[in-house]
Amino acid sequence: MKNYFLNNLGFNLNDEEMADISHPKAELITHITLKTSQLFSIVGTLIFHPVRQMVKKDLCPRNFVIKGARTGAKGAAIGAVAGTILSLVVIEKKKLEHDGLYDRAYRLRHNRGQVLVDQASVGLATVGAIGGTVMGKGMVVPGVWGLVGGVCGAAAYNNFIRKK
Repeated sequence: MKNYFLNNLGFNLNDEEMADISHPKAELITHITLKTSQLFSIVGTLIFHPVRQMVKKDLCPRNFVIKGARTGAKGAAIGAVAGTILSLVVIEKKKLEHDGLYDRAYRLRHNRGQVLVDQASVGLATVGAIGGTVMGKGMVVPGVWGLVGGVCGAAAYNNFIRKK
């Protein structure tokens, strides 16, 4: 899994290192779990919480930012559990053996758009959490907004700017 993390950290790996996938099942589970956490965090922050605020007629922007991020953090935690379970169910249902798992993990490593979204979401979530902690604002709210901004920004970049 060393090369998986090096690839996601932005290191340039040669073809041999990219093809060295010693734990394809773990890489696939990690990928699905991260994607599910990202999705649930975005849904919690940008959809579920704003709708709940409108129903309660609470239109305070501060509550949108703070409570929305807390809802997104809960979504990310639920997504982590759901993603792990989902990935295990999919692997079992599709009866994926080593070759099928390896093929998917290999293609994910080479998908620069996916890697960019993961880098941006994890990187900005980390920067947000550290910055929030240093400023005495806590790590959850800025970390979640970093994750959401990273996913949305990288997705926009991939779809509108990046050369295919």
